[in-house]
Amino acid sequence: MKEPLPATFRINASSKGEGQRLLKIVKDELFAGYMNGLKEIDESNAEELEIKKPKCLNFYPQELAWQLDLTRKDIRRNEKVFRLHNFLQTETVSGNISRQEAVSMLPPLVLDVKSHHKCIDLCASP
Repeated sequence: MKEPLPATFRINASSKGEGQRLLKIVKDELFAGYMNGLKEIDESNAEELEIKKPKCLNFYPQELAWQLDLTRKDIRRNEKVFRLHNFLQTETVSGNISRQEAVSMLPPLVLDVKSHHKCIDLCASP
């Protein structure tokens, strides 16, 4: 319980094509930069950091949920993953990505909410 949580996010696909387009950018461009940045960190800090690839959260459909073995704090403070950090911030503000814990991604999948269902958001501001 004392370990910081890894950074996780999911791509919000308003349409299948949009989600897949964003997924391609994340996998082909951002994760490549992320891995290169971690290699540089590892070389400069000897063995302080174990390099791990971003992990697809298999329970979430269409590879739209991911986990990084860095904390949100690590991502904010590290110049080597600056581009990934900026992308996550920008896309979160625009609503294309949600940054949330992996366990919080489960309820909507299990509930199987449909467009004709009515939901009450008890956390919403008035």
